[in-house]
Amino acid sequence: MASTYEEMCQEMVEEYPSLLAEKRDLEEKLLAAESRLKQVDMSRPFLAVDIVCVTEEGLVLIERKWPPLGFALPGGHVDYGESTEAAAIREMKEETGLDIKIIRMIGVYSDPKRDPRKHTISVAYMATARGIPKAADDAKSIKVVKTFEDLKETDLCFDHYEILKEAMSLLIEMKETQ
Repeated sequence: MASTYEEMCQEMVEEYPSLLAEKRDLEEKLLAAESRLKQVDMSRPFLAVDIVCVTEEGLVLIERKWPPLGFALPGGHVDYGESTEAAAIREMKEETGLDIKIIRMIGVYSDPKRDPRKHTISVAYMATARGIPKAADDAKSIKVVKTFEDLKETDLCFDHYEILKEAMSLLIEMKETQ
């Protein structure tokens, strides 16, 4: 250990080349990792799920914690080796604390521009749940929409109005066939 200022400066000068080499090595590794990430991100679409979930209180929406900010249907990316149904159940539990019962698939949404961050294909499900949702994980807050007017006043992200419109059409069709 250096005891004087001059000795400390001398040690720093001697260590500088190895520190500089270590810094360059780390920068190269970071650039390589960023390059691999860009290749993965841009080489093919991501798979996600969205859930139209109704409780006794109404339609459950989340306020997003991360950009793009705003309200959205609960949902998220499908993990490798996971079915879309399992992902919907997991994402709903992670974001709202609710256990859901999936009623049916609403549709597949694949417009490359539906998510401003990257090309994401989503499988949307209709589900029911009991209990009071609580914001967690990627959800900043929860909004339970009770009326159509409340929904019209809510600024939704992505193509979630389209998903909700198709969910409403399916509900009407399901009632008519009963």
